[in-house]
Amino acid sequence: MPHQIKLKLAPAGYSLDKAEPGESLRVVVREFTSSEDGELFISRLEGFPSEVLALLPPNARVSPSSVEHMLAIVHRDLHGEIYINECNLVLHARFARSMQAGEPVREDDIIDIDSLVFRGVEVPREAAVVCVFSSGWRKGLFFDLTPLGPTGGVRDYDLWKVLGSLFAYLMNQGIFKLDEPQWNVLFQQGWFPFVTLPKRIVRQIVAAVRAGSSVDTHLKSVADAIRSNAPQMRERWAEAALLQPHFPLLGHALDKFLEHDYVSATAILFPRIEGILRSIQAASGVASRFRPPR
Repeated sequence: MPHQIKLKLAPAGYSLDKAEPGESLRVVVREFTSSEDGELFISRLEGFPSEVLALLPPNARVSPSSVEHMLAIVHRDLHGEIYINECNLVLHARFARSMQAGEPVREDDIIDIDSLVFRGVEVPREAAVVCVFSSGWRKGLFFDLTPLGPTGGVRDYDLWKVLGSLFAYLMNQGIFKLDEPQWNVLFQQGWFPFVTLPKRIVRQIVAAVRAGSSVDTHLKSVADAIRSNAPQMRERWAEAALLQPHFPLLGHALDKFLEHDYVSATAILFPRIEGILRSIQAASGVASRFRPPR
């Protein structure tokens, strides 16, 4: 059961500027930070989340270090509910292989996350929300105080889907934290950290780029992983509606790869990847800005 809380004042957000009395400043009312953000993340946790924890009755108070997940819901009358380490968190995800009931799910089984749901919890769109969640040693904090502002309003997005995308970010921060020069180095070496690759190999690729070393040292590990996962990859391709027009050639390219005919596999795949990207663009309904050279 959630703990009931009552705030004395509505939280307005976090100041982004220094200001003297009478001066204007910017205030952030919706934000995501994580343990990768260092002191900024700590300062956010020491703000409103810590104030909420302090409102708990003495027999229900917990140490901040023991919080695996927390969801605080604050209504416009400043009453609210807080859930701490008591909800079943449900990930709606896309998997790299077929799963059986009761089978353990491992890190490499998850390709993408659609949503992160606090099961059994309803969060009104006109209520503010503060959420802390964890992925291994990493932690994230998302808050949206917009509904408590002077103009009120409601959230115009799916909270669970947003939390799902943030959880995916938390799981894969090594990739997301690459800056533009590092991405350029990766591309110049002819590499890309595809989600199908085992996470340990992706982390090795990212580490190599950050260290300024050659990613090619991991070529054998990547090739071995692809051969091991080939049946599951072929199964996913066959089930993806968007890939149906491309599936025969994708399967042929994979066959050539498994035969160690890498030249043929590359020759088949490169133009096919362009075709797949065009299919994705067409399915999105967004007009392409690409113009072929004259």
